[in-house]
Amino acid sequence: MLLQFISVMVISRILTPEDLGGYSLALGSIAVGQVLRDFGLSLYLVKEKEITDEKVQGCFTISIIVCWILAFIYFISANYIGVFFEQESIVVLTQILAFNFLIIPFGTFTLSLLRRNMLFDKIMFIDILSSIVSTVASVILIITYKTVEVLALASVFGTLTTVLLTFKYTSWRYFKINFRKIVVIAKFSGFVSGANILDELRSVVPEFLIGKYSSVEDVAYLSKANGTINLFSKLITGVIAPVIQPFLSKIHNESGSIEKHVYQITHYMLAFQWPFCGFVYVYAEEIIFLLYGPQWEVAIPLIKVCCVLFLIDGLAVLGIQMLNSVGDVKYVLSVSVIMTLMRITFVMIFVKFGLYVLVLSFIPLAIIRSTLLLYRYKMFFKVSFLQLFIVYRLNAGIAIITFMICNLSHNLFKDFSSDVIQLAFAALLFCLSWLIALSMLKHPLKEKITELYRKVLMKISSVG
Repeated sequence: MLLQFISVMVISRILTPEDLGGYSLALGSIAVGQVLRDFGLSLYLVKEKEITDEKVQGCFTISIIVCWILAFIYFISANYIGVFFEQESIVVLTQILAFNFLIIPFGTFTLSLLRRNMLFDKIMFIDILSSIVSTVASVILIITYKTVEVLALASVFGTLTTVLLTFKYTSWRYFKINFRKIVVIAKFSGFVSGANILDELRSVVPEFLIGKYSSVEDVAYLSKANGTINLFSKLITGVIAPVIQPFLSKIHNESGSIEKHVYQITHYMLAFQWPFCGFVYVYAEEIIFLLYGPQWEVAIPLIKVCCVLFLIDGLAVLGIQMLNSVGDVKYVLSVSVIMTLMRITFVMIFVKFGLYVLVLSFIPLAIIRSTLLLYRYKMFFKVSFLQLFIVYRLNAGIAIITFMICNLSHNLFKDFSSDVIQLAFAALLFCLSWLIALSMLKHPLKEKITELYRKVLMKISSVG
């Protein structure tokens, strides 16, 4: 994560908003393919009760077919994408990113099987090394050549590293073309893939329309706002979310009842997510200036709105992953269809009013999406809205306490020192206030932290 922060700081100061806007459009063009290339196979391998060699080989076969077709389509259509957005750089960027699809099939099913078996230490090892390779490559190449194309090349390096590392944990018998189970696999994974594609479209369509009808710079500002939230949220959801799906699938396959786990997951996630939203909201300006530099200050109000959107998502925290993990893929697909159509409509209506108004218009859409997912919680998991309200109320109390302390410290020490020192001080104060709030309101997470603290002390004592 530290390397990613350094990478973002370097790249944002060397490349212009126009450069990064073009890169965002290229990534957006590839994004649908990135979702389609998985084709729901990862979830199939995680959720399936019994895994055989034939089923894994079937997943590999589907992955090879889909990914290599996608690579070919993107490579030959790159010129048309560049003409559509009137950006020549997008042509080369799209063609370089298309190479990822040739490599991906050789590592996808291995990561899924590791996730199914909850071997997260191995997944973490692979992710960390791949991130280091990709990040270091991007920094070195961008400093050397100062062109946006090297970012796409660094992405390919990262994918190749991931695939090579998975070879350590795989069996070569899985790398076999086998058509026997592909119909059964495709029947399940098609729904998941369709929902994921629509969710991705819901995210990238605004950037496409802004790039076409507004400016590439606006795409970059919106991308930085979303990217900032995603960058920081990786510290929270990025660690917890990959564990949720295999955990719930295992519980569902074994006992069928996961109601109490829904409450627990919501409790633990919101204890991180909502206070985090408040911190980023208060220190949006300092974060932007530190990570990207003053030339990106247009993104500051956008980040604040993105914090509100991220907070609303917490009402149905990890909703899509939860429902997919228990096989409710048709409902997830229907929600994705509704929300994608509504988002495209909103973008077409509000894009002419400016970027800030457009992002504000996403708030009611986020509320509708969370409401639809909460309704399904009630029906599918048999959860109580009253019990969920109690969970929300407790975590809202923690978020309010930490927000008030962050806001107070921000007002008192805004001109105290540099952004780096101020943010470091603010982060320390935020953590202390968060721990105090957990203790004051007797949050269930307090016991887990206390237990972890005791284990660490025992470990230190035993070593000593």
